Amino acid sequence: MYNIDEIRANYKSFTDARIIRIAKQESQSLKREVVPVLLAEIKRRGLGTDLVQWVEAETRELSSPERAALLKMITSSTCPNCQQNSELRGYRYDTLIGALITSFDSSQTSIICKNCGKRDLRKSLSLSLLLGWWSVPSFLRMPFLLVGKLNDYVKRDKVSADLLNGLIDQHKGRILLSDDAEIEICLFVQEFYRSIEAEYLS
Repeated sequence: MYNIDEIRANYKSFTDARIIRIAKQESQSLKREVVPVLLAEIKRRGLGTDLVQWVEAETRELSSPERAALLKMITSSTCPNCQQNSELRGYRYDTLIGALITSFDSSQTSIICKNCGKRDLRKSLSLSLLLGWWSVPSFLRMPFLLVGKLNDYVKRDKVSADLLNGLIDQHKGRILLSDDAEIEICLFVQEFYRSIEAEYLS
């Protein structure tokens, strides 16, 4: 069990740089009781109202109507892949390729339109079915991969909702502090797609 007085003393001993790093990068993961300690320390040191607002936005609980409105903005965005369709959804797919004595696998998530999502899912499944059997490790893993794909398909609405909500939580501070939440959401959907694409190509 943590002691809030000990945490308060620890925070007072941290450097300004560490307090700023915690505020900007770790505030969402802090326990609810620790957030006021961080905010008090920021104010005591005079590190700026912008930092206080950021922590408050990052740690604020969204109401159901707020979250529903943000989800609507994401799903109504233009697909970052084809730049044409909307009705975005979250997709998760694993690909497995066997190569003699070893295997290669990749796990990807995307926020894209239904057409692009179905195409990528078919591509992942086709590659796995065609090339996933050609090594002992991949041969042994293929049944589990196929069961996982079936499970994701059956629970596709939950998979999508989890990914979309996760994206909102990851960018909560940016959204709540932006002058135009819809534009901000379009930007981070594009950024998310580019980061996944870069990871896949590397």
